[in-house]
Amino acid sequence: MMHIADPLTAFYFDRAVTTFGTEVESAMDEAAEGAKTNKESQRRRQLTLAKYMKAPDGTAAPGTFRDPAAR
Repeated sequence: MMHIADPLTAFYFDRAVTTFGTEVESAMDEAAEGAKTNKESQRRRQLTLAKYMKAPDGTAAPGTFRDPAAR
């Protein structure tokens, strides 16, 4: 997908993507632990994912709502 020709660079890129994905998934699982219903669990997971997917300037991803608790 990224067409990285250098094998070492490709290895470290894959490693970084895997590490990031594992961190996000772990945070989502942790957020969903205390939920009483499946719907609440999914909402908590989605909110956690949204926190990780913010743009570098702190704005939310396109198509999402502004966090009412943020100032």
